[in-house]
Amino acid sequence: MKNIVNKFKKILSSKEVKDFKSEVTGTAKKLKTKAEEKAQELKVTAEGKVGEVKKFAGKKAMQAKSVADDALDRAEDLVEAGVAKAEGMVNIAKNKAMAVGDVLTSDGLISHDLFSQVEVRVGTIMEVEDIPKSDKLYLLTVDLGEKIPRQIVSGIKQFYPVKKKLINRQAMFVANLEPREIMGHTSQGMIFGVKDKGEFSILEPDTHMTPGTKAA
Repeated sequence: MKNIVNKFKKILSSKEVKDFKSEVTGTAKKLKTKAEEKAQELKVTAEGKVGEVKKFAGKKAMQAKSVADDALDRAEDLVEAGVAKAEGMVNIAKNKAMAVGDVLTSDGLISHDLFSQVEVRVGTIMEVEDIPKSDKLYLLTVDLGEKIPRQIVSGIKQFYPVKKKLINRQAMFVANLEPREIMGHTSQGMIFGVKDKGEFSILEPDTHMTPGTKAA
């Protein structure tokens, strides 16, 4: 046994083993150095990437801030425009209220000046037509003493279901009423009528009058 140990020690102390050990140690040091160099390169690269990311993030943050500032400016502009529009509508309402106040008396009655502006004329009903999809409206063609007869939309259909009973009848009409679109037709006036307890009657002169005659 002792001889085996001595032989093993002799082998370990031989030049070949020492050279091999030295070679292994040298190779290990080289590998360690390369590993350290590679680690340093990776560190530098990583630091560079982090810098680029920070720079990119900073740029995007500035862009986001710019967009937010623009949005805020636009919102403020819209608010200002909305306020201006609201103020304009208020002024219009005030003007209309003042205009109404100018034609009303303290008791809420209309003034003579306002009443004198309403033109009530005699008109002769020339034609009566149904208006599609309406159970209440007629389209009347009325002679008001003008070159061209007017068309007037009137809600009297349920009270005069037989159209021919209206043909050639005379009635009183508001002749200077602002035209209005009703179910696709322009109404150029308004017929006068009275309604009581479900009964309706148009207002008409006692005797035949010249179409266009003004109410006195």
